[in-house]
Amino acid sequence: MFLSEEFGFNFDLFETNLINILILASLIVFVFKGVFDSNVEDRRKQIVKYLDTLSYNLVIADIEKINAEIKFDQLRNYLALKAYTLSQDKAILLDKRYENVQQDLQNLFSVTLQSIATSGEAKLQFLKKYLIIRLLGKLIVKINKSTTTEHSQMLKNSINSLIVKV
Repeated sequence: MFLSEEFGFNFDLFETNLINILILASLIVFVFKGVFDSNVEDRRKQIVKYLDTLSYNLVIADIEKINAEIKFDQLRNYLALKAYTLSQDKAILLDKRYENVQQDLQNLFSVTLQSIATSGEAKLQFLKKYLIIRLLGKLIVKINKSTTTEHSQMLKNSINSLIVKV
């Protein structure tokens, strides 16, 4: 009888006893322990390396963010200064334009006054000459009509003095 039964493992779960299951489980753990350990260790190393890379990238991103904020502040200050400078330049330019326009208006006004004065003087001179000629014409008519030589001599002297003044 002893010889007729073979020694071996019974893998049928319903026919096996607890000892066979424990032996089978310990054999599986012993055989695959190295494989599981190496896989778990490799995976752990990959995760640690990935986390280290992420933390390094996070530090670099924080540094770049700080640099970008500094550059942004510098650019904002530069633009504010440039806008202030431009507004100052614009105000100076407007002041210069105002002064130029004011000077041009003053020059135009003085030229206009000179022109009016010159034309007024010319018109006045013309009027004087016209009145003198008219007066001389009337005097000549009176001289021709006058019979006394003394009277005509006095009129001629008056005419000569008027002609010399003109």
